[in-house]
Amino acid sequence: VLQKFKVKLNDVANSCVKERRYTISPTIVDVSCDTTVLVKVLTLEGLVAPHVCTIYVSAGRNIALKQRAQQTSTATPMELNKATNAVDGRKEANNNLGYCSHTEQGLRSQEWNVTLAHPSVLYRILVYSSEDDREITGGFTLSTHSSSGNLIEIWRSSAAKDATFEPYDFILLSHLPTQTVKIKGGYGMALSMCEVFVFGEYVCPDLHHGLSCQKRCQCKGHEVCNVATGKCAPGCPVGYYGFQCGLVCNSSCHEDPCLQVSGQCYRCPPGYKGDGCNDDCNSGTYGESCEQICSEFCINECDPIDGYCECSTGYRQPKCTECSQGTYGSQCAMNCSSNCLNRRCHHITGRCGACRGTHIGHNCE
Repeated sequence: VLQKFKVKLNDVANSCVKERRYTISPTIVDVSCDTTVLVKVLTLEGLVAPHVCTIYVSAGRNIALKQRAQQTSTATPMELNKATNAVDGRKEANNNLGYCSHTEQGLRSQEWNVTLAHPSVLYRILVYSSEDDREITGGFTLSTHSSSGNLIEIWRSSAAKDATFEPYDFILLSHLPTQTVKIKGGYGMALSMCEVFVFGEYVCPDLHHGLSCQKRCQCKGHEVCNVATGKCAPGCPVGYYGFQCGLVCNSSCHEDPCLQVSGQCYRCPPGYKGDGCNDDCNSGTYGESCEQICSEFCINECDPIDGYCECSTGYRQPKCTECSQGTYGSQCAMNCSSNCLNRRCHHITGRCGACRGTHIGHNCE
């Protein structure tokens, strides 16, 4: 569904020029338009998901998603409270289901941090803490640091939020390249974060471009290219490249034209990669230009075209997403106990997050 809607700017059809879409997760998609027009109205039309939670415009993408997170201690049970829970894309406040990070309490000041894949310009940070732990999460400090560890900006949070589960919202002003975000609690306090969103964009080295700065510019005279698209100014007509734009792009290029100097395809059909889209995807990758990563919960290799695979216990096909509410186990074929509150349990073990009425125990017997 995320790929079947159209983006319209200022109520003008086909105004999102050279549109590119990057699926971050089953519920998150990045859309980029190559335009310099002042946009006053943004419209999504066509087949749109029945519920749209948030739309971020010109705020960057969540570059903390699935990145390396650490914390100074981990509360028990450790498998449910690990630091990476705060960058898994789920902001729901439920420690019992392993959705949040949680440190121990009563020790020295506790710290949680995430290290970004590349130095990045940050625009905004949202911190969702556990609704059950508001009283021990308020009063923390948040700081940003360069790749060499130098402090860039630091904030002190206000008092704990109320029961509306409103996030702590930090607007960044320096826009200096940042690699690490740190959150530190007061002395003796535990830290509990259900999700930390870090919105920004990678700072690519010279002559590199792409979402992860993994592609080299191919501009004539070694000119710097557009960091998002790799395009060179003034550019060739669509489908042409080379000196005086006299060469035709390879017919294997998928929908988009090729790089204007080398003729390398911008994108390849699902299952293929390489300059001419003639190479099969490497093991563990799939999709257009092999840019998607197979789920870590695949038992065997995933299909190089659509990512389909057999899944580990607690996850379901086609792409090994977590079991839906009320189910768990192998292929999510088992139902949570009817005594679990709201029929919710851990997607692997079946352990209830909470019990109905007077029922007690892991399975609310």
